[in-house]
Amino acid sequence: MRPMSVTIREWKGAWWIFINHHGTRKAKRIGTGAVGKKAAKQAAQQIQARLALGQPAFDRPQTSVTLDAYAETFLERIEQTRKHTTYADYRKIFDRYVFPVFRGQDLQQVTREKVKAFAVGCLQRGLSAKTVQNIIRTLSSLFSHAIEDNLITANPALRPGKFLPKISERRSINPLTREELALFMAHTKTLAHALYPAFLYAARTGLRQGELLALQWEDVNFAERFLEVRRNFTHGKMTTPKSGESRRVDLSRELTATLETLQLDRQFEAATRG
Repeated sequence: MRPMSVTIREWKGAWWIFINHHGTRKAKRIGTGAVGKKAAKQAAQQIQARLALGQPAFDRPQTSVTLDAYAETFLERIEQTRKHTTYADYRKIFDRYVFPVFRGQDLQQVTREKVKAFAVGCLQRGLSAKTVQNIIRTLSSLFSHAIEDNLITANPALRPGKFLPKISERRSINPLTREELALFMAHTKTLAHALYPAFLYAARTGLRQGELLALQWEDVNFAERFLEVRRNFTHGKMTTPKSGESRRVDLSRELTATLETLQLDRQFEAATRG
């Protein structure tokens, strides 16, 4: 391995500079498109010259900001630019896992060794490898923003797969058999008649719980027997489906007839209430 290397590479839609200097690795996001590529080439040449002279790759940022203070700025950005579910997940990760360990620490003092130790500690507490990976990736996103804000020069949480155990394959799904489903629906119709349409809906369409809760009558096309999944109800808010786009789901004859009966019942209830 060469004692010093400075390379540029396009990664996730942006041009990055990757530095390997006597075993110390750093990465910096430069920009996107042709302009970003040109800027990355120029910056890589400058960094190569600085390292050859024994100087640091980047000018060391002067501003001192604690991780928890910057996290609030980061979360405000996420709340404005990403789905509410993403913001809620990030907030939970910081409040539950990150702040108890890194509260009060300067961003520049959070090294890769500290991030590795933090990940190991999470695993030792019994958290799954998938959960720890999500935590470290959230940290990595924060550090990437901090680099763009010129608060740090390297992302200590980049590429968590290098120090986290490999995530095992998903457990196989074991759905109900046709006979088991029929038995369940029969009991539901008898013992919980009011919930029968919802369970039938779930069984026949495969919609997520939040998508089921967000359905409205205008989403159902009785004549052509299909529905449009346009919304998702999660974390107490109405938002878009997980993919961000609506989709069409066909309805069986049984489900269509059940929904028509349910709609008539709802109309009758509304009329009796005036």
